[in-house]
Amino acid sequence: GAAQQHSSVWWSAFPAALHADKDLAEQLAPCLATRQSPVWADSSSSCECREAEARIGGAQEMARRTGSIAIERFTGNQIARMAKLEPEVYSRTALVHVLSAAMCSLFLGRPGPTDTADAAGTNMMDLERSEWLPDLAAVFEAPHLDTKVGPLAPSASIAGQIAEYQCRRYGFA
Repeated sequence: GAAQQHSSVWWSAFPAALHADKDLAEQLAPCLATRQSPVWADSSSSCECREAEARIGGAQEMARRTGSIAIERFTGNQIARMAKLEPEVYSRTALVHVLSAAMCSLFLGRPGPTDTADAAGTNMMDLERSEWLPDLAAVFEAPHLDTKVGPLAPSASIAGQIAEYQCRRYGFA
C-alpha cells in the first residue's frame, strides 16, 4: 500500500514474463494502454464526479457507500473521464491498477490484488462489504469496469512470493 495517491497504471496486458537481463521500462512499455496516467494531484474530473454522484443517488449516497463524496483525484472518477474522453485508451485497457497494486504485481510477476485500504481511496469500493461496488460500470459509465479492476484483498494479507525476475535482477531471496 501507501502508493495509491500517486497514479494509476493502465495495463493493456500484464507482461507474460520479465527477463532479468533486460531493462524493466522497455519490457513494460508495450504492456501499457497509455503512458499518460492521471495522478493524484489531478482535478480535471469534476464533471465526472458530479455525474457519478447523480448516478449513485447523490453525494451523500456516494459518501455512505464509498466513504467519501466523489473526489476528482480518486481513481474511479479518473477512469470515468478516460472512458469518456479517450475511449480508445479505455477499450485497450485490460486492467487498471492503483500504483501500489501495480508495484505489488511487479514483485509477484503476475497481476496482484488491490488492498482494501488503497481501494477506499478510489470511490469504487463498497466500504461496508470491502468489495468493489456491484454497479461499478454504471456509476462511472465505464463499460466492463468490474472486469478491469482486478480483485481486492485485505491490507494485511500475503499476496504471494517474490517473482524470479525480482530475485535475479535485484537479489531478493
